[in-house]
Amino acid sequence: MAAPTLADVETAIAALVTNQQIDYKVGDKTFKNSQKLDQLIKVRDMLMKDPVPDIDFMAFDALDIDVFGTDETQYIPQ
Repeated sequence: MAAPTLADVETAIAALVTNQQIDYKVGDKTFKNSQKLDQLIKVRDMLMKDPVPDIDFMAFDALDIDVFGTDETQYIPQ
């Protein structure tokens, strides 16, 4: 799963504002759709402070563990 971009969050906020959802309760379960907007605003603020996420993707050439348990796998940073 790729990290959300600022554009993705802005699009989700626009969709929530356009198609407003209400909070509701079914039996003893409460669904607070207003929290979605709060969470998206927090993510947007976080992305605006540090727009480049700190994520490192790793690729492994092959799993190469010898009979003694030594891991000789080649790590290739991307």
